[in-house]
Amino acid sequence: MKEFFPPNMSDFLSDFNKRRNQELREMFKRYIKPNFMIRMKEEIINSIEFKNIVPTCYQLKFSTISGFGADDVDFDICSNLTMINWYLLLPIKDEKKHEYYNDSNYIQDIKARTIQQCQLRQLIQNFEERHFLLAHTPLNYSMHCVVNFLLSRINDNLQRNIRSTVPNANFKINSLIVMLKNIKSILLLTEIDNCGSAFSLLRALIESIFIYLAIYDNENAANEYYKFMEYRNIYESTGQYPQEFIDILPDNVQRQNYLNYGWLDYIKQKRRKYIFNEVMECSTKTSKNENDMYLATYKYCCKFSHGNYINQIIPNHSFIWIIEKAGGILVNLARQFAYLFNEQVFYNGIDLEKYLIENIQEASKIFNSLNTNIE
Repeated sequence: MKEFFPPNMSDFLSDFNKRRNQELREMFKRYIKPNFMIRMKEEIINSIEFKNIVPTCYQLKFSTISGFGADDVDFDICSNLTMINWYLLLPIKDEKKHEYYNDSNYIQDIKARTIQQCQLRQLIQNFEERHFLLAHTPLNYSMHCVVNFLLSRINDNLQRNIRSTVPNANFKINSLIVMLKNIKSILLLTEIDNCGSAFSLLRALIESIFIYLAIYDNENAANEYYKFMEYRNIYESTGQYPQEFIDILPDNVQRQNYLNYGWLDYIKQKRRKYIFNEVMECSTKTSKNENDMYLATYKYCCKFSHGNYINQIIPNHSFIWIIEKAGGILVNLARQFAYLFNEQVFYNGIDLEKYLIENIQEASKIFNSLNTNIE
């Protein structure tokens, strides 16, 4: 019987590794110095820290760490390493970048961060998340991990019939799922360079989180919110306002505004214009500074709603700004999940909330240092 491997296995693997490394150089050369990437990749593969995570994070057919097996280890390491490096050096002038390639502290940092992203790789679930390069930048990666972790844990709890005992739990869980899927869509849109559409979804996300915070424990308001959503569904499918809606419509109020926010009357009855600002005013969980920041973000996103971005120039590196703002909301959703299910947001020994916050703070610094004109 003819053997699959040649007699000299070491020569075969050496030749394979050389060809594989050359392919990786070509694949990532736009984003990183190729020889630097290969050197870092080899050091990571041979490190104790990386070898310790291999059994739980990768599916390999052999005990040796190579490109063979169900998971492509080399590609995974290079994807993470390359995009971490590219992202961190975005604000650095080209003539200065070589200094970082020779900085031992920088090298240790990106190696450690690459290993950490590899440690979380099982939370990166589908083809798009693993193969869109921007998904491997630190903020995007941390957000994919947190979103997927939360959606998976919510689903597991619901399937096992583990119900939350907090007030208005059904409304909160349903809202959480919708917002997490919204964030997932924002991530994927930025990763295919469709920031115009991502702005529109960020606007919707901000509206959703403040509706959530306004209603919160108020079950009557939640029930009325669902009722008004049904009015909206009827209007959008028929072009006619349902009679029940017409019967409760106050005098001198714009119909669409009331259709959007008429449920606010069940939080506090008062004379209103039924606009988004009034939803924000009902939140008792956010400060005035937070409200002002999110309102400014909301108004900026409105510039790109309903396809208006087609005739506008979207500022460079808008993806960082969009993801950072969505990331702030995701931190709150992680805390809400922990409150709803009395469960920590930990995976493989990593505090995902802390990991996310660190990446959001770093993204803010990177974006500000790029001097991008936005807002």
